Amino acid sequence: MTSPVPLLSVITPSRDRAGLLLRKLAALREQDLQPELFEWVICFDGGDPEAARALEDALESEPSQFAVRLTETVTQVGPGVARNRAVELAAGRILLFSDDDCLPATDCLRLHVQAQAEPAVCVGALRFSDAEPGSDWRPARVDWWNVNGANTSVPTENFRQVGGFPDYLEGYGGEDLALGFLLKKAGLELRALPAATATHVGPATRRGGQPERWRQAGANAVRLAGRHPEMAERLGVQGWQLLLKRLAVPFMGRRGRLEAAYMQGAAAQRRKEQ
Repeated sequence: MTSPVPLLSVITPSRDRAGLLLRKLAALREQDLQPELFEWVICFDGGDPEAARALEDALESEPSQFAVRLTETVTQVGPGVARNRAVELAAGRILLFSDDDCLPATDCLRLHVQAQAEPAVCVGALRFSDAEPGSDWRPARVDWWNVNGANTSVPTENFRQVGGFPDYLEGYGGEDLALGFLLKKAGLELRALPAATATHVGPATRRGGQPERWRQAGANAVRLAGRHPEMAERLGVQGWQLLLKRLAVPFMGRRGRLEAAYMQGAAAQRRKEQ
């Protein structure tokens, strides 16, 4: 008897996060979607034998009823390209991008499958485990800049048609926005799915962060705008926007150092491209 083909593929890039992967495995075991209807595909970015071994040991100790597939990249390529590698193995007609630090609620996968009865880009809600009450993100409306790797589903066919995540970005940030932009440009509807929730283990991204990551995100924003000028204003990297931000940063408190890092990364990349 052959195994049924899964309907949904959960796509997870990972690097040096064995503990989080085990927590994610536990969350996937609790899903109320029938286990034969989904699979979990993990790509270890740059290889991660310790995490792979921990996951394999957990599965040997208690086999899952859903399929688990593992792959890896030889060198570190970043989450976007690692997701692309995982999608190469995916058998589902629906992809759910769900990072290793994001734990889907019990009904999350089922709600995405139900929503994809009418194919679209479906963006779910996020809770943040290390944030104050009321900081949850529960979208009522979404656009391409809301697409993320934490809780977003797309039809596999459409993902492949637009070429997946870009491979020309460096470091942190922007690959999910590029995917959202390309899918919208290809005519796919973007739809909020606030009932489908995942918990992000850690603080809300916009309420903290590392300046170096913001610098990388600023540089990637300029790279994206160079390929897709229509994205530039939303990404805040037009010349007049960088000038205004430079004037406003001193008055932005703690957030100012992160905005300054974003601006520095964007300005440095603009100089490189001139």
